[in-house]
Amino acid sequence: MKLRIGIFIAFIALGLVIGTRASAQQGQAPCNGWTGTGDIDGGSTVNQSRCGDIHVQGKIDGRSHATRTSTNGSITIDGKVDGGSSAVLHAAGDIRIGVVGGGRR
Repeated sequence: MKLRIGIFIAFIALGLVIGTRASAQQGQAPCNGWTGTGDIDGGSTVNQSRCGDIHVQGKIDGRSHATRTSTNGSITIDGKVDGGSSAVLHAAGDIRIGVVGGGRR
Protein backbone atom coordinates (compact mmCIF):
# COMPACT_ATOMS: atom_id res chain seq x y z
CA MET A 1 0.00 0.00 0.00
CA LYS A 2 2.82 2.44 0.91
CA LEU A 3 4.52 1.75 -2.41
CA ARG A 4 1.35 2.62 -4.36
CA ILE A 5 0.93 5.90 -2.47
CA GLY A 6 4.58 6.80 -3.12
CA ILE A 7 4.25 6.07 -6.83
CA PHE A 8 1.00 8.05 -6.99
CA ILE A 9 2.64 11.08 -5.33
CA ALA A 10 5.61 10.81 -7.71
CA PHE A 11 3.25 10.89 -10.72
CA ILE A 12 1.44 13.93 -9.31
CA ALA A 13 4.75 15.76 -8.78
CA LEU A 14 5.89 14.87 -12.30
CA GLY A 15 2.58 16.11 -13.71
CA LEU A 16 2.95 19.44 -11.90
CA VAL A 17 6.48 19.93 -13.23
CA ILE A 18 5.47 19.02 -16.79
CA GLY A 19 2.38 21.24 -16.56
CA THR A 20 4.45 24.18 -15.30
CA ARG A 21 7.00 23.78 -18.07
CA ALA A 22 4.25 23.54 -20.70
CA SER A 23 2.65 26.76 -19.39
CA ALA A 24 5.97 28.59 -19.50
CA GLN A 25 6.61 27.39 -23.03
CA GLN A 26 3.22 28.72 -24.11
CA GLY A 27 4.03 32.14 -22.65
CA GLN A 28 1.85 31.66 -19.56
CA ALA A 29 4.47 32.41 -16.93
CA PRO A 30 3.28 33.01 -13.37
CA CYS A 31 1.93 36.50 -12.79
CA ASN A 32 3.77 38.07 -9.85
CA GLY A 33 3.10 41.41 -8.21
CA TRP A 34 5.26 43.60 -5.99
CA THR A 35 4.85 45.43 -2.69
CA GLY A 36 7.32 48.05 -1.47
CA THR A 37 7.17 49.02 2.19
CA GLY A 38 9.06 52.32 2.01
CA ASP A 39 9.09 55.69 0.33
CA ILE A 40 10.65 56.51 -3.02
CA ASP A 41 12.54 59.63 -1.99
CA GLY A 42 15.77 61.59 -2.24
CA GLY A 43 15.97 62.01 -6.01
CA SER A 44 15.52 58.31 -6.75
CA THR A 45 14.60 57.00 -10.18
CA VAL A 46 12.61 53.76 -10.28
CA ASN A 47 11.45 51.91 -13.39
CA GLN A 48 9.39 48.77 -12.85
CA SER A 49 7.18 46.45 -14.84
CA ARG A 50 5.22 43.57 -13.33
CA CYS A 51 2.48 41.24 -14.47
CA GLY A 52 0.51 41.48 -11.20
CA ASP A 53 -0.46 44.25 -8.79
CA ILE A 54 2.07 46.91 -7.75
CA HIS A 55 1.69 48.43 -4.27
CA VAL A 56 3.86 51.25 -2.88
CA GLN A 57 3.23 51.49 0.86
CA GLY A 58 4.74 54.95 1.04
CA LYS A 59 5.06 58.12 -0.98
CA ILE A 60 6.99 59.37 -3.99
CA ASP A 61 8.72 62.55 -2.88
CA GLY A 62 11.92 64.60 -2.94
CA ARG A 63 12.34 65.11 -6.69
CA SER A 64 12.07 61.37 -7.38
CA HIS A 65 10.76 59.82 -10.58
CA ALA A 66 8.90 56.53 -10.82
CA THR A 67 7.66 54.69 -13.89
CA ARG A 68 5.48 51.69 -13.03
CA THR A 69 3.68 49.30 -15.38
CA SER A 70 1.30 46.51 -14.36
CA THR A 71 0.31 44.52 -17.44
CA ASN A 72 -2.48 42.52 -15.75
CA GLY A 73 -3.07 44.18 -12.39
CA SER A 74 -3.55 47.47 -10.59
CA ILE A 75 -1.21 50.08 -9.08
CA THR A 76 -1.69 51.54 -5.59
CA ILE A 77 0.42 54.27 -4.01
CA ASP A 78 -0.63 54.73 -0.39
CA GLY A 79 0.92 58.18 -0.01
CA LYS A 80 1.33 61.23 -2.19
CA VAL A 81 3.36 62.16 -5.24
CA ASP A 82 4.89 65.48 -4.16
CA GLY A 83 8.01 67.61 -3.82
CA GLY A 84 8.86 68.01 -7.50
CA SER A 85 8.42 64.28 -8.12
CA SER A 86 6.70 62.54 -11.00
CA ALA A 87 5.01 59.20 -11.53
CA VAL A 88 4.20 57.63 -14.88
CA LEU A 89 1.74 54.80 -14.22
CA HIS A 90 0.26 52.26 -16.65
CA ALA A 91 -2.06 49.50 -15.47
CA ALA A 92 -4.62 47.09 -16.86
CA GLY A 93 -6.68 47.64 -13.69
CA ASP A 94 -7.18 50.54 -11.31
CA ILE A 95 -4.61 53.21 -10.43
CA ARG A 96 -5.01 54.62 -6.91
CA ILE A 97 -2.92 57.37 -5.32
CA GLY A 98 -3.19 58.72 -1.78
CA VAL A 99 -5.31 55.93 -0.36
CA VAL A 100 -3.87 56.48 3.15
CA GLY A 101 -5.13 59.84 4.41
CA GLY A 102 -4.67 61.90 7.51
CA GLY A 103 -1.56 63.79 6.40
CA ARG A 104 0.75 61.03 7.58
CA ARG A 105 2.44 60.72 4.23
